[in-house]
Amino acid sequence: MITIFSNRVYKRRIGMSAEIDLEQETYKYNRAKWYLIKLLAKEHNGIFCFLKDFSLHMFVKMKFGFNDYFANSVIIDAKAAWSSRVELQKLEIAELKDRIIVKKKKVEKLRKELDGRRAMLMSCIRISKASKLKNPRKKDLKLKTYRGCKELQLPSGIFAVSYRKYARVFFNLYDFEHKYLRPEMKRVKNVISQIEHSINLMSDRLRRMESRVPGVTFGTKKLARARQTRYACDHMRWAEKWRDSRLKGFKIVGRHDAGCGNFVFKYRSATKKLEIVLSKNQTITVRDVCFPYGQTWLESALASETPITWDVCDHGDYYIFKAVFALPAGDRNYCTDDGVIGYDKNYDHIAWAETDESGAFLRWGRIPFDLENKTKGQAAKLLEAAAVVLVDIARETHKPLVGEAIYTSGSKAKLLYANKNRNRKLTRFAYDKMDKSVESRGARKGIGVIAKNPAYTSVIGKMKYMRTFGIPIHAAAAYVVGRRGMGFKERAPATYRKVVPDSKVKKHHWAHWRFLHRHLSGVMTKNFYSMPLNKFQCLAVKGCKSMLSD
Repeated sequence: MITIFSNRVYKRRIGMSAEIDLEQETYKYNRAKWYLIKLLAKEHNGIFCFLKDFSLHMFVKMKFGFNDYFANSVIIDAKAAWSSRVELQKLEIAELKDRIIVKKKKVEKLRKELDGRRAMLMSCIRISKASKLKNPRKKDLKLKTYRGCKELQLPSGIFAVSYRKYARVFFNLYDFEHKYLRPEMKRVKNVISQIEHSINLMSDRLRRMESRVPGVTFGTKKLARARQTRYACDHMRWAEKWRDSRLKGFKIVGRHDAGCGNFVFKYRSATKKLEIVLSKNQTITVRDVCFPYGQTWLESALASETPITWDVCDHGDYYIFKAVFALPAGDRNYCTDDGVIGYDKNYDHIAWAETDESGAFLRWGRIPFDLENKTKGQAAKLLEAAAVVLVDIARETHKPLVGEAIYTSGSKAKLLYANKNRNRKLTRFAYDKMDKSVESRGARKGIGVIAKNPAYTSVIGKMKYMRTFGIPIHAAAAYVVGRRGMGFKERAPATYRKVVPDSKVKKHHWAHWRFLHRHLSGVMTKNFYSMPLNKFQCLAVKGCKSMLSD
């Protein structure tokens, strides 16, 4: 499906009567849509049993005076809006559950930290008492620490607290206990109580969300709340904005049996006229309606009698008409017999690698872009430009593209207490936008785009191909993605094969890579360049780590 936009059609050009008729039709359409969504919400929540005696179509025609075309369109629009609201509720519930789990794990971590500091405080008291004795035991003068703590007792009796960029030093036990340890314990207790309070609020909200699905607010909740805040002293201005945001237009679904793809909207491409037949059988003619981007596609759709859905959008002083229709299925190259172009998406670049018909490595490249300090629109344009370059490479080589099918919306809720720089990069880089840009460009140029599971592609590229071809890790991952698109499996190199335990040898080869990734994830990526492959075998994980650390 494709959506094309018309030029601006100013209201002063279509006449006062036509403008009033369109506004009345827009109001009646949206009023019917609001009413139907309220009924669907009541039926879904078990408050109201919906229309058992006669059909919904007949009900809409009788209540609002619509013909068949308007009734069908408003029913489809209302059901789509309510279905979208139900699915959004499911996504919000899943995200809320993830946030609750993350917060509970954070509380558990803070409690362990607090228990460790309590033991440290008791050791401070023990040190204070033992220091007054003539012959104290050495263990009574030692500060009790725990795994991952920042506190340290130096041999000279000085206490230090190390942070990422600086360190605090205390020259005696009293200052360490009363200026750092006790205030820090108090702070951790307050953080725990605040997080537990937020967990209780989220749990209450989760119970409410699971019990019922709220209705749909037309005009945005932000503007609805602004009635009592920003526009508290100017109700007329708020009412005008509220009306404009709720009455933006109406949509009529296309049909196969219509001559112009739609019984209500009839576009004459020769004269650039758009005829609109309203629900009261009155026809409005809008002149000089053209589509700067997609006029030829629309004309071909009209010639082939393709169903065309029309959408009227009111922008205040002018209208914009949208035409939605399906393009004819073109020939796209999905054949991998001659090789593929695999690509790996990253925050600041796209790495690609080309394979031949046997899956052997030919060449690699990098398409850079900078998303730092860019607006949402600027970032979208940069990603689209990168997608154009990538598709052009595939077009020159006459090979399909193979990418990763990445789903990140479910994982963003788990970034609550993660690294801030990493969170910013993950949230700013739009994987979905990149995939849609590549797919859209590929469809226009006849290039097939194949999506594959991205499991362990970076791990395989790092351990198997990065040293072999002398390429970066992302290019190696792109090469693995391309080979996976051609149907090849990746066995672990002989160097690492004996490291995998016997219990996992007969399992799927991803289980081998999972084991290696779990035990060698702490090794720096650059160290894998110095690891010789297939010359000798490591017999244990410790041996691999020692060789990679040398």
